[in-house]
Amino acid sequence: MTLPFDDEDLESRLVLIWGSPRSGSTWLLEMLCHPFRMDPDVDLGFRPPPEWDGDVLTLPVNEFQIAAHLAPGIYGDSTRGGTIEDEDGAILPRTLNRVTEYFSSYAFSTAYADVWRPEARRLTLVRLYAVIERARAAGFRIPEELPLLVIKEVNGSHGADLVMPLSPRSRMLSGAGWPGRRRLARRRQQPQRLADEAEVGQGRVRHGGGAARVHRGELTALDRTDERMQPRL
Repeated sequence: MTLPFDDEDLESRLVLIWGSPRSGSTWLLEMLCHPFRMDPDVDLGFRPPPEWDGDVLTLPVNEFQIAAHLAPGIYGDSTRGGTIEDEDGAILPRTLNRVTEYFSSYAFSTAYADVWRPEARRLTLVRLYAVIERARAAGFRIPEELPLLVIKEVNGSHGADLVMPLSPRSRMLSGAGWPGRRRLARRRQQPQRLADEAEVGQGRVRHGGGAARVHRGELTALDRTDERMQPRL
């Protein structure tokens, strides 16, 4: 079936945000998609300010979770922890894919990657294009040139290496953070859980950085204190 859009053009307009939760990713998403604010209670998942009537240059997609479905994380004591080591000793988040990809009957096995990868890419693009279509139907002024789609995917960062190669023309950002003080205080009463979460979090961030190097060969580290991330007044 022919797609109702240029798939390569749309792919080139995707920007995925990876990294760890609590790293300012929602703040970054809203800054990149100003003036929209995230609102899970509306159909689009975001809303503009009252009476706003500008051209839409970027659209936000908050918690898309495609990576979490294509590469489900496996955590808990029964799975011997939330991380595994690769052949080089690097710590990686434990996912169903990394545990079973060698098994040819597995739906997303390496042996059948040539079958499922193009369809996973198609599903992703069709679903994301629907955001543009519905924004247009809701009365947003979408220019003829497709807007950028900024996709927050931090809770699926363990699958960044699987998702990014599906869209080689896309771009990515990766951020690191640490739990808030209240959550950290609670976790200090459970030191082993804190250690496990820290290991999984480090694996996510490290893995996102690794995916960036493979995807475009460059990696720039930024945080909210970086002058390049400060608003220009």
